[in-house]
Amino acid sequence: MSRSALSPNAIKRGRSPVNRKLFLYVNAFSHLGTMMDMIVVNSMIYVLTDGSTMWLSACLGIRVLGGMLSSLYSGVLADRFDRKKLMLFADFARAALILGMIVFPNPTMILIISFLIGFLASFFQVSFNAEVPQIFGEDKVLEVNALIMRLSSIAMVIGFFSSGLVTERFGFSTVLAIDALSFALSGVALMLMKWERTPVKRQEANVQAKGKLASIFEDLGEVKRYLMLKPLLLTVFGVYLVQTAGASGHNVGIPLLAAALDPAAQAKIYGFIWGTWGIGSVVASFLIARRNVVQKHLNGFYYGSTVVAGLGFITFLSSENPWLIFPVVFLVGVSEAVCGTTFSVLMQQCDNHVRGRVFGVSALLNRFGFASGFLLVPLLMDILTMPQTIMVCQGAVITAVIWAVWKSSSHKLKKQPKQTAA
Repeated sequence: MSRSALSPNAIKRGRSPVNRKLFLYVNAFSHLGTMMDMIVVNSMIYVLTDGSTMWLSACLGIRVLGGMLSSLYSGVLADRFDRKKLMLFADFARAALILGMIVFPNPTMILIISFLIGFLASFFQVSFNAEVPQIFGEDKVLEVNALIMRLSSIAMVIGFFSSGLVTERFGFSTVLAIDALSFALSGVALMLMKWERTPVKRQEANVQAKGKLASIFEDLGEVKRYLMLKPLLLTVFGVYLVQTAGASGHNVGIPLLAAALDPAAQAKIYGFIWGTWGIGSVVASFLIARRNVVQKHLNGFYYGSTVVAGLGFITFLSSENPWLIFPVVFLVGVSEAVCGTTFSVLMQQCDNHVRGRVFGVSALLNRFGFASGFLLVPLLMDILTMPQTIMVCQGAVITAVIWAVWKSSSHKLKKQPKQTAA
C-alpha cells in the first residue's frame, strides 16, 4: 500500500482511497453514458422530425446554451453552499430527466430536457472541479487530474464506438436507460464518499436578505477583484477563450476529412480518428502524472501543448495521407490531454473561497467560445477551404499564446527588484 494512502491527512479527513477511486471510475462511466446519450439523442431527434436539420441544430446547441446560462451562477453557488450536495442534486436530477426522454419521446420534450441537462452539467462540473483539492489533497491535484483525463478519454473512445452498436441492437431507450443509470450510480458513489468539506466563510452582509440579484453581482465582483490580482491567470483565460473558439474548426473539419478520405466509410474513419486521439490522451495521462517538472511549469506546459496541438490540427487537416494523419492525430491527443490537465490544475490553485466562481468563469468562457466558433466557422468556410479555415482558427490560437507569453514575461520583469548602483 502506498504511503499516501496511509498519510495522517487522509486518516484525519476520513477519506477512503477505495471510495475516492470508486467515484472516479463511476464518474467516468457517467461520461461514457453521456457520450452515448449525445449521439443517440441527436439520432432520435433526426428520426422523430423526419430528418430536419433545423431541429438537429437546435438539439446540438441547446445543451451549450443551458451550460452557458448556468455557468456563472453555478460558480456562485459552488462557493456559497456545500459542493457535495450540489453534485448530488445534479447527478440524480440528470438521471430523472434522461428517464423522462424515454417516457416522453417527442422533439419538444427532448429539447427541453437537453437544455436542463446542459444547465445541470455546469453545476456538477464546476462544483466537482472546485472541490478536487479538498477531496484528494492539494498535493495530489496533478495526479488526480491526469487520472480524470485518462478515464474520460477511455470513456470517450468506448462511448463513441459502442453507441451505434448498442442502439442498433437494443434501441434508443436502452442507451438512455444506461445513461440514466450511470448518473444514479455516480450519485450513490458520491454519497458513500467522506472528506473534510471546509465551510466557506462569508461576510455577514452577504447572507442578509438584501436581494438575490445584488448578492450575485457582489459575488461576481469579488471574483473579478481576485482575478485582477492574478494577471498570469487572466492571460491563461484569454488563451482558453480563443482556444475553445478555435476548437469549432476541427470539430467541423474532422467529419469533412473523413468523408474526403473515403465517402463510403466516413463513420468508420471518423471513429478511428477520435479513437487515435483518445489513445494519445490516455498515454499522456500516464506521462504527466506525478511529474514534478509539469507541476513546476504549469503555464509553460499549458502554452506549449496548446501550440503543438494547433500545429497538429493544421497539419493533419491539410492532408489526405493516412500515414501522416494518424500519427499526428495521436500527437494532438497527447497535447490536448496535457493542455486540459494543466489548465484544470491552474484553476485549482486558486483560493478555496473563490475557486467555484473561477471555474464558473472558465465554464462560461468554454461555452461562449464554442458557441462563437460554431457561428464563425461556417462563415469562414463559405469563403475559404477547410484547411484554410483551420489555419485561421489555429493561427489565432497560436497568436494568443504568443501574446500570453509576452504578457507573462513582461509581468515577471516588472516584478523583479530594481538593482541600485553601489
